[in-house]
Amino acid sequence: MKTQGIFDDILKLTQMTFDEIKNSRLSIRKILYYDLYRALHAMNCEFHVVLEHYLTLTFEEEFLVQTTSYNSAEEKWRDVLNRDLTRANSKVQSYLFQLQYLSYDDEDDNLEFQVMQKGPLDEYINHKNFYGALLAHYSCGLILENSCTLQKTVINFQEFKNNPIETILIDLSTYEKRLDVKKEGLAVLKQLIVIEEEVKAYLIANVSINDLVLEVQELRVAKRNI
Repeated sequence: MKTQGIFDDILKLTQMTFDEIKNSRLSIRKILYYDLYRALHAMNCEFHVVLEHYLTLTFEEEFLVQTTSYNSAEEKWRDVLNRDLTRANSKVQSYLFQLQYLSYDDEDDNLEFQVMQKGPLDEYINHKNFYGALLAHYSCGLILENSCTLQKTVINFQEFKNNPIETILIDLSTYEKRLDVKKEGLAVLKQLIVIEEEVKAYLIANVSINDLVLEVQELRVAKRNI
C-alpha cells in the first residue's frame, strides 16, 4: 500500500495556488476570495472531525463493543468514520469548486467567471480538464467493506496534465497505523489552518461588507446581460 497522508495532496494544491497568487500578484475578485475562505474554513473543520472523532479509537472501547445496532465494534467504527469522510468529501468538493474559479480562464464562457486573465496554475495544468477531473472523481475516500483499509483518490502531481488523479490504499488495520495517519493529518491540517488565517487576515485588512455586496450585484447584472 502506498504511504501518503489522507490530506497531503489538498495541502500541496493549496500551497501551489496561493504561492502562485502571491508571486504573480494576480487580481482576484474579493467576493470569490471570501467564498474561498469560507470553503477552506469549512473543509478544515471537517478534516478536524475525521482526525479526532473515530479514527484512532481502539476496538475495545466500551461504547463500540456494547452496541445492538452493529455486528461488531469494527463495523461501528467503519460506519461512523465513513460518515465523517463523506461529510469531509462534500466540503473538499466545495473547496475545489472555489479553487476552480480562481483558475478560470476561458474567453468562450460567461464574463462573470473571468476572474483573471491567467489562472494561478496555468503553467502546470490545463485547469479546465484538471478541475473537471477532480470535481468528477476526487474523493477523501471510504473504508472498504469488511476491512480497515481506506481507499481514496489523490492528486497525481507527477502527471498533472494527462492523469490528474490516481487511487491509493491506506492501511488502518492497527491502532499504531491509525495513530500515525492522525499525527500526519494533524500536521497537514495545522498548515492549512495557517493559510486559512492568512486569507482571513487579508480579508479583514482589505475587504469591507460593502465591497462584497457591490461585487455580488455586479456579477448578477453581468449574468442578466449575457
